[in-house]
Amino acid sequence: MIPGLSTEQRRYPRYEVTDELMAFDYRGQELGRIEKIGGGGMQVRLSTQLAGCTLAAGSYLLVDVIESGELRHTIRVAVRFRDAHVLGLEFVN
Repeated sequence: MIPGLSTEQRRYPRYEVTDELMAFDYRGQELGRIEKIGGGGMQVRLSTQLAGCTLAAGSYLLVDVIESGELRHTIRVAVRFRDAHVLGLEFVN
């Protein structure tokens, strides 16, 4: 293996989010801060109040992404990964 190269194969590259992007469910409940985003989905660092919630892998939901406190984007996503602190979401049509 060449130093610095990852063996991880992804369809789209992931990018660290440096701005404050927050994700909310369709009811307006904060899911958490978006940490990474790519062409296929995003990774959300869950808010502490969601640590015990039941967002299981395979479920679908509408997510509002709030950018700079004003711009709102509604996106349909599927939960692909979930642990105690992170939610992996795939963009779906």
